[in-house]
Amino acid sequence: MNEEQEQFHKEKNDKYRIIFEGSHEAIMTLEPPSWNFTSANPATIKLFLAKDENDFLSYSPWQLSPEYQPDGKLSKEKAKEMIEKAMCDGCVLFEWTHKRLDGSEFVATVLLSRIEYNKMFLQATVRDITKIKLAEEQQRKNNEEILNKSLSELKLKNADLLTIGAILKDLKEKHEAINEQLSLEVARANAMTMAADQASVAKNTFLANVGHELRSPLNDIVGFSEILLNKSNITPEDQISYIETINKRTQELIILVNDLLDISKIEAGKLSMSYETIKFKNLISEVGDYFAKEIKSKKIKYNVVIEKNVPIYLIVDPFRLKQILTNLVDNAVKFTENGKINLHAMKIINKNLDFVNKVELEICVSDTGIGIPKHNQSELFKPFSQVQDSKQKIYGGTGLGLAISRRLVEMMGGKIHMEDNIPKGSIFCFTIIANIIKDNKIYPMVDDIVLSNKARDILNKRTVNLLVVEDQSTSVDILRVNIQEKNKKIIFTSVADGQKAISIYNQGKVDAILTDIVMPVMDGFDLIQQIRAVEKNTNKHTPIIAMTASASEKDREKCLEAGADFYITKPIIRSDLYKTLDKMIEKYFGEKKTVTTTNN
Repeated sequence: MNEEQEQFHKEKNDKYRIIFEGSHEAIMTLEPPSWNFTSANPATIKLFLAKDENDFLSYSPWQLSPEYQPDGKLSKEKAKEMIEKAMCDGCVLFEWTHKRLDGSEFVATVLLSRIEYNKMFLQATVRDITKIKLAEEQQRKNNEEILNKSLSELKLKNADLLTIGAILKDLKEKHEAINEQLSLEVARANAMTMAADQASVAKNTFLANVGHELRSPLNDIVGFSEILLNKSNITPEDQISYIETINKRTQELIILVNDLLDISKIEAGKLSMSYETIKFKNLISEVGDYFAKEIKSKKIKYNVVIEKNVPIYLIVDPFRLKQILTNLVDNAVKFTENGKINLHAMKIINKNLDFVNKVELEICVSDTGIGIPKHNQSELFKPFSQVQDSKQKIYGGTGLGLAISRRLVEMMGGKIHMEDNIPKGSIFCFTIIANIIKDNKIYPMVDDIVLSNKARDILNKRTVNLLVVEDQSTSVDILRVNIQEKNKKIIFTSVADGQKAISIYNQGKVDAILTDIVMPVMDGFDLIQQIRAVEKNTNKHTPIIAMTASASEKDREKCLEAGADFYITKPIIRSDLYKTLDKMIEKYFGEKKTVTTTNN
């Protein structure tokens, strides 16, 4: 077997393992000649109340069944019959009474399928149908009660033939109604089962796609990193190109991880907003800058139109608004090979909002790409769904972007929809409700460039001793290079845990602290709380930036409640780090500040 064949079989095994492990159905395998279980997925362990897979595999199929099946046959003998039938016919579907490890019994359907891959074995898919059986039994009892009641009425009335005929007619109608209701319940149960199966297939496909979306950028990152490490005669132009590719693919991984975290928060109902005052035009520019290189390489036009009635400043969640726009523009760039992409923003006239300092905006992203078939458009905003499965290898993606965008738009008080762009392409439009400031003179936000200039002017007049508390040496190196590149007047010192940080802090040589949260010896929470306890009842306040790999709102609140002044998440993006440092320097080290520090 050559390398390509080995890789093919590895990928096939990986996909089977993802589907096997992720399925909500109990799936197990059996192998001859003993026909004992050889593997079981997590759903099987849960269904049979086993401790783990090894615990489950210690039992034979007939040990997980009562001695006799409902038809009177020994479970062991009947199991062998079903195995022989599956091996002969390829598959067999039947009802079976199983027994859990705690002794409780349940009725299930079992699908035995013969699998031939390197070796021959059976795959058993077990579905608990106890609830369906109980419903059928209850319906049967109801039918008997109605029949017995009708017969009793017939005997008691002792009526003439006409009356008896009416009773029989009424009885027939009741039976027909019961049968119709039973048919509806069975159809409903089947529909629910089918929907669950479809959801399971969609999630399994999604997991396989995520594996591909993770491996693809990692392949480029590892590949170009090895080239840069091992090849000495690389031209400067190639070096820059390789590093740009590594950076771009890393950004894609960050977006993927954030999407996975967001969809889990959405399904748990824990996604929240963090509002700030922003300059709308700057945010739109940042989105365009992110895709500028790809747009240029594809030679497509990218046009932005912001109507004059759109306010200059808005109070929104900038990260989430940019996330929506990035998802829409990313799709437009991905599916457009030639032509143009337009981004258009306008204010919608809504008199109900004028008196509450709010505005309704509509933002549309249109393209001249491949478009979306009518029959697939209803699936667009559902999680784990992709309408371009046949083109998956061409375009990639996980099917999360639009589902997340829809939820974010709804949280901003708006709606999102898609329409065809005649004669070719797609148009995605969404609305949001944003707060505005009527009088720009009282506008409190400082533009990023202005803020950076202010911080630079402050550092021209003084130094800031920054203590970095981080146990990962590579993270320390990255922070040192970025911070020293920003400004040499920020004096960089680092330690590996909170206890060492306290020691340096007590020497009076610290102006500000940038600390990780999860560390050995003493973590970031304890460090922040101890420093705030020392500073209590004094006029001293050491600004602290909390830094963590946990990106949840709960973690952010916990850091701020502990006493941190700012909060940034890993992986640290240089622009975010610089922005946070600028805010800290302007707030705590500018002129006329009442807070004292240890460096004068």
